[in-house]
Amino acid sequence: LGNTPRGMLQAVYEFQEISRETKPIPADLHRTGTFQIPQRFFHQRFNGWPGEPADIRYISHLGASHCLLTHDWCGDVRHLQAYVTSSIFPNAINPDSVRENHAKLRMMVKACLDYGIEPALWITELPCQGGPWVPEPQRQEFLTRFPADVLSDCGTYQGKVLCFGHPDVQAFYRDLLTQFFGQFPEISTLFLFSVDSGGEHCDPASCPRCKGMSKIEQRDRLIRFLLDEGRKVRPGLRVLTTGWGWSGDTAQFLARQREL
Repeated sequence: LGNTPRGMLQAVYEFQEISRETKPIPADLHRTGTFQIPQRFFHQRFNGWPGEPADIRYISHLGASHCLLTHDWCGDVRHLQAYVTSSIFPNAINPDSVRENHAKLRMMVKACLDYGIEPALWITELPCQGGPWVPEPQRQEFLTRFPADVLSDCGTYQGKVLCFGHPDVQAFYRDLLTQFFGQFPEISTLFLFSVDSGGEHCDPASCPRCKGMSKIEQRDRLIRFLLDEGRKVRPGLRVLTTGWGWSGDTAQFLARQREL
Protein backbone atom coordinates (compact mmCIF):
# COMPACT_ATOMS: atom_id res chain seq x y z
CA LEU A 1 0.00 0.00 0.00
CA GLY A 2 2.89 2.35 0.69
CA ASN A 3 3.79 3.42 -2.83
CA THR A 4 4.02 7.12 -1.83
CA PRO A 5 4.83 8.83 1.49
CA ARG A 6 1.13 9.47 2.11
CA GLY A 7 0.29 5.96 0.94
CA MET A 8 2.84 4.58 3.42
CA LEU A 9 1.14 6.52 6.20
CA GLN A 10 -2.24 5.11 5.18
CA ALA A 11 -0.72 1.61 5.12
CA VAL A 12 0.44 2.10 8.71
CA TYR A 13 -3.06 3.19 9.73
CA GLU A 14 -4.61 0.18 8.00
CA PHE A 15 -2.19 -2.19 9.69
CA GLN A 16 -3.06 -0.61 13.05
CA GLU A 17 -6.75 -1.22 12.37
CA ILE A 18 -6.13 -4.82 11.33
CA SER A 19 -4.08 -5.48 14.45
CA ARG A 20 -6.82 -4.07 16.68
CA GLU A 21 -9.75 -5.79 14.97
CA THR A 22 -8.30 -9.18 13.97
CA LYS A 23 -6.79 -11.46 16.56
CA PRO A 24 -4.84 -13.40 15.76
CA ILE A 25 -3.73 -11.91 12.46
CA PRO A 26 -3.68 -14.70 9.84
CA ALA A 27 -0.16 -15.63 8.83
CA ASP A 28 -1.06 -15.41 5.15
CA LEU A 29 -2.70 -11.96 5.33
CA HIS A 30 -1.81 -9.92 2.26
CA ARG A 31 -3.39 -6.71 1.01
CA THR A 32 -2.51 -4.49 -1.90
CA GLY A 33 -3.91 -1.17 -3.03
CA THR A 34 -3.09 2.38 -4.02
CA PHE A 35 -3.97 5.53 -2.14
CA GLN A 36 -5.52 7.58 -4.92
CA ILE A 37 -7.00 10.77 -3.48
CA PRO A 38 -4.77 13.62 -4.71
CA GLN A 39 -6.68 16.41 -2.94
CA ARG A 40 -8.89 16.05 0.08
CA PHE A 41 -9.30 19.14 2.26
CA PHE A 42 -10.30 18.95 5.92
CA HIS A 43 -10.57 21.46 8.75
CA GLN A 44 -8.70 20.27 11.80
CA ARG A 45 -11.49 21.24 14.24
CA PHE A 46 -14.42 23.63 14.61
CA ASN A 47 -14.06 24.73 18.22
CA GLY A 48 -10.95 26.13 19.84
CA TRP A 49 -8.38 27.52 17.41
CA PRO A 50 -5.76 26.40 16.57
CA GLY A 51 -6.40 22.86 17.75
CA GLU A 52 -3.80 20.25 18.64
CA PRO A 53 -1.43 17.94 16.76
CA ALA A 54 -3.84 15.10 17.61
CA ASP A 55 -6.42 16.78 15.38
CA ILE A 56 -3.98 16.64 12.48
CA ARG A 57 -3.23 12.98 13.17
CA TYR A 58 -6.96 12.25 13.12
CA ILE A 59 -7.66 13.89 9.76
CA SER A 60 -4.57 12.26 8.27
CA HIS A 61 -6.10 8.93 9.28
CA LEU A 62 -9.25 9.99 7.40
CA GLY A 63 -7.17 10.45 4.26
CA ALA A 64 -6.68 14.23 4.25
CA SER A 65 -4.19 15.61 1.76
CA HIS A 66 -4.61 19.24 2.88
CA CYS A 67 -5.64 20.92 6.10
CA LEU A 68 -7.36 24.30 6.29
CA LEU A 69 -5.80 25.63 9.48
CA THR A 70 -8.47 28.30 9.87
CA HIS A 71 -12.12 28.53 8.96
CA ASP A 72 -15.14 30.76 9.28
CA TRP A 73 -15.76 30.17 12.99
CA CYS A 74 -12.21 30.75 14.22
CA GLY A 75 -12.56 34.43 15.12
CA ASP A 76 -10.28 37.14 13.79
CA VAL A 77 -7.55 34.85 12.43
CA ARG A 78 -8.92 34.64 8.88
CA HIS A 79 -6.73 37.45 7.55
CA LEU A 80 -3.06 37.55 6.54
CA GLN A 81 -2.55 40.44 8.96
CA ALA A 82 -3.46 38.11 11.84
CA TYR A 83 0.01 36.54 11.53
CA VAL A 84 2.33 39.26 10.18
CA THR A 85 2.48 43.03 10.42
CA SER A 86 3.21 45.76 7.91
CA SER A 87 4.59 49.23 8.51
CA ILE A 88 2.05 50.56 6.01
CA PHE A 89 -0.85 49.98 8.44
CA PRO A 90 0.92 48.99 11.68
CA ASN A 91 -2.27 49.18 13.74
CA ALA A 92 -4.30 46.82 11.55
CA ILE A 93 -4.39 44.32 14.42
CA ASN A 94 -3.08 44.15 17.97
CA PRO A 95 0.67 43.26 17.83
CA ASP A 96 0.36 40.94 20.83
CA SER A 97 -2.30 38.86 19.10
CA VAL A 98 -0.14 38.76 15.93
CA ARG A 99 2.72 37.21 17.91
CA GLU A 100 0.38 34.71 19.56
CA ASN A 101 -1.32 33.77 16.30
CA HIS A 102 2.03 33.44 14.54
CA ALA A 103 3.31 30.96 17.14
CA LYS A 104 0.09 28.91 17.04
CA LEU A 105 0.06 28.75 13.25
CA ARG A 106 3.71 27.65 13.22
CA MET A 107 2.86 24.84 15.67
CA MET A 108 0.06 23.55 13.46
CA VAL A 109 2.09 23.83 10.25
CA LYS A 110 4.71 21.62 11.89
CA ALA A 111 2.01 19.10 12.86
CA CYS A 112 0.80 19.01 9.25
CA LEU A 113 4.30 18.29 7.99
CA ASP A 114 4.73 15.53 10.59
CA TYR A 115 1.67 13.75 9.15
CA GLY A 116 2.25 14.31 5.44
CA ILE A 117 -0.48 16.94 5.09
CA GLU A 118 -0.12 20.15 3.11
CA PRO A 119 -1.16 23.15 5.21
CA ALA A 120 -3.58 25.68 3.71
CA LEU A 121 -5.11 28.88 5.05
CA TRP A 122 -8.72 30.11 4.83
CA ILE A 123 -8.77 33.91 4.58
CA THR A 124 -11.78 36.21 4.54
CA GLU A 125 -10.92 39.43 2.77
CA LEU A 126 -11.27 42.37 2.68
CA PRO A 127 -11.56 43.24 6.40
CA CYS A 128 -14.56 45.35 7.38
CA GLN A 129 -16.36 46.52 10.48
CA GLY A 130 -18.67 43.53 10.56
CA GLY A 131 -22.41 43.27 11.06
CA PRO A 132 -24.71 43.53 14.07
CA TRP A 133 -23.18 40.41 15.63
CA VAL A 134 -20.01 42.47 16.28
CA PRO A 135 -20.16 44.62 19.45
CA GLU A 136 -20.44 48.29 18.56
CA PRO A 137 -17.24 49.33 20.44
CA GLN A 138 -15.34 46.79 18.33
CA ARG A 139 -16.91 48.15 15.14
CA GLN A 140 -15.86 51.66 16.09
CA GLU A 141 -12.35 50.51 16.99
CA PHE A 142 -11.95 49.17 13.45
CA LEU A 143 -12.17 52.76 12.18
CA THR A 144 -9.13 53.72 14.26
CA ARG A 145 -6.90 51.01 12.79
CA PHE A 146 -6.75 52.45 9.27
CA PRO A 147 -6.60 55.98 7.80
CA ALA A 148 -10.07 57.21 6.88
CA ASP A 149 -9.14 57.75 3.22
CA VAL A 150 -8.46 54.01 2.61
CA LEU A 151 -11.90 52.98 3.89
CA SER A 152 -15.09 52.92 1.89
CA ASP A 153 -18.69 51.97 2.61
CA CYS A 154 -19.60 48.42 1.59
CA GLY A 155 -23.27 49.24 1.12
CA THR A 156 -24.48 46.62 3.63
CA TYR A 157 -24.88 46.37 7.38
CA GLN A 158 -21.15 45.48 7.58
CA GLY A 159 -20.17 49.15 7.35
CA LYS A 160 -16.75 50.37 6.28
CA VAL A 161 -14.28 48.15 4.40
CA LEU A 162 -10.70 48.46 3.20
CA CYS A 163 -10.91 49.76 -0.37
CA PHE A 164 -8.74 47.65 -2.65
CA GLY A 165 -8.89 50.39 -5.27
CA HIS A 166 -6.65 52.52 -3.04
CA PRO A 167 -2.92 52.19 -3.89
CA ASP A 168 -1.94 52.13 -0.21
CA VAL A 169 -4.20 49.11 0.39
CA GLN A 170 -2.62 47.27 -2.53
CA ALA A 171 0.84 48.15 -1.18
CA PHE A 172 -0.28 46.85 2.22
CA TYR A 173 -1.32 43.49 0.75
CA ARG A 174 1.83 43.25 -1.31
CA ASP A 175 3.84 43.67 1.89
CA LEU A 176 1.65 41.19 3.79
CA LEU A 177 2.17 38.54 1.10
CA THR A 178 5.94 39.07 1.23
CA GLN A 179 6.03 38.88 5.02
CA PHE A 180 3.63 35.95 5.31
CA PHE A 181 5.20 33.62 2.76
CA GLY A 182 8.67 34.58 3.94
CA GLN A 183 7.71 33.12 7.32
CA PHE A 184 5.28 30.39 6.21
CA PRO A 185 6.64 29.06 2.89
CA GLU A 186 5.10 25.64 3.63
CA ILE A 187 1.64 27.02 2.92
CA SER A 188 0.94 26.81 -0.81
CA THR A 189 -2.85 27.24 -0.90
CA LEU A 190 -5.02 30.17 0.15
CA PHE A 191 -8.73 29.50 0.38
CA LEU A 192 -10.35 32.89 -0.22
CA PHE A 193 -13.81 33.75 1.02
CA SER A 194 -15.28 37.19 0.44
CA VAL A 195 -18.63 38.90 0.96
CA ASP A 196 -18.74 36.97 4.21
CA SER A 197 -18.86 37.75 7.91
CA GLY A 198 -16.03 40.26 8.46
CA GLY A 199 -15.07 40.37 4.77
CA GLU A 200 -16.57 42.66 2.16
CA HIS A 201 -15.98 44.78 -0.97
CA CYS A 202 -16.83 48.37 -1.78
CA ASP A 203 -20.30 49.56 -2.70
CA PRO A 204 -20.15 49.97 -6.52
CA ALA A 205 -22.67 52.82 -6.31
CA SER A 206 -20.80 55.03 -3.85
CA CYS A 207 -17.05 54.20 -3.74
CA PRO A 208 -15.11 56.89 -5.66
CA ARG A 209 -12.41 54.39 -6.70
CA CYS A 210 -14.48 51.24 -7.36
CA LYS A 211 -17.50 53.03 -8.79
CA GLY A 212 -19.37 50.83 -11.25
CA MET A 213 -17.23 47.75 -10.46
CA SER A 214 -19.50 44.98 -9.21
CA LYS A 215 -18.57 43.08 -6.07
CA ILE A 216 -17.76 39.93 -8.02
CA GLU A 217 -15.48 41.99 -10.29
CA GLN A 218 -13.81 43.37 -7.18
CA ARG A 219 -13.44 39.81 -5.90
CA ASP A 220 -11.79 38.75 -9.18
CA ARG A 221 -9.41 41.71 -8.96
CA LEU A 222 -8.35 40.60 -5.49
CA ILE A 223 -7.89 36.97 -6.58
CA ARG A 224 -5.70 38.01 -9.52
CA PHE A 225 -3.66 40.25 -7.23
CA LEU A 226 -3.11 37.44 -4.71
CA LEU A 227 -1.99 35.12 -7.49
CA ASP A 228 0.22 37.61 -9.36
CA GLU A 229 1.89 39.10 -6.31
CA GLY A 230 1.81 35.95 -4.18
CA ARG A 231 3.57 33.84 -6.79
CA LYS A 232 6.45 36.31 -6.83
CA VAL A 233 7.24 35.35 -3.24
CA ARG A 234 5.64 31.88 -3.12
CA PRO A 235 6.06 30.07 -6.48
CA GLY A 236 3.20 27.67 -7.18
CA LEU A 237 0.73 29.48 -4.94
CA ARG A 238 -2.90 28.50 -5.53
CA VAL A 239 -5.96 30.50 -4.57
CA LEU A 240 -9.18 28.54 -4.20
CA THR A 241 -12.53 30.22 -3.70
CA THR A 242 -16.14 29.39 -3.05
CA GLY A 243 -19.37 31.20 -3.84
CA TRP A 244 -22.21 31.75 -1.42
CA GLY A 245 -25.88 31.47 -2.24
CA TRP A 246 -26.32 35.14 -1.35
CA SER A 247 -23.48 36.33 -3.58
CA GLY A 248 -25.56 36.56 -6.75
CA ASP A 249 -26.14 34.79 -10.06
CA THR A 250 -24.79 31.22 -9.99
CA ALA A 251 -24.29 31.13 -13.77
CA GLN A 252 -22.27 34.35 -13.61
CA PHE A 253 -20.20 32.98 -10.75
CA LEU A 254 -19.31 29.81 -12.65
CA ALA A 255 -18.53 31.77 -15.81
CA ARG A 256 -16.17 34.05 -13.91
CA GLN A 257 -14.53 31.04 -12.25
CA ARG A 258 -13.80 29.63 -15.71
CA GLU A 259 -12.29 32.95 -16.77
CA LEU A 260 -10.06 32.99 -13.71
